[in-house]
Amino acid sequence: MGDEFLPYDTSEYLDDEAAVEAYLREAFSTGDAELIQLALGNVAKARGMTFVAEKTGMSRTSLYRAFQRGSQPSFKTVLNVMQSLGFSLQTRRIDGNPEEDDAAKRSVHLGA
Repeated sequence: MGDEFLPYDTSEYLDDEAAVEAYLREAFSTGDAELIQLALGNVAKARGMTFVAEKTGMSRTSLYRAFQRGSQPSFKTVLNVMQSLGFSLQTRRIDGNPEEDDAAKRSVHLGA
């Protein structure tokens, strides 16, 4: 007799802000675009696709399609979804030189 596995849905476990933030931070730390995409989709699902759709102006169907395995959402879609979830995309140096990071923060301001 073979093993039986219960369905697993990550979004069911993203039930508080600390879990969501840690999950996204870990996904982004990998640098794996597909993993980041799937993580954003899981968080969007946990928050409610209808809520995210309303905040982004996208349809629920488009959101599901954008964040399914193998799709390639536009950068604009990723940024809009991140913002709707209460997150922003920020940069930091890969080599982790804090002095250069601090200097960049003081000297650069990008207006929208």
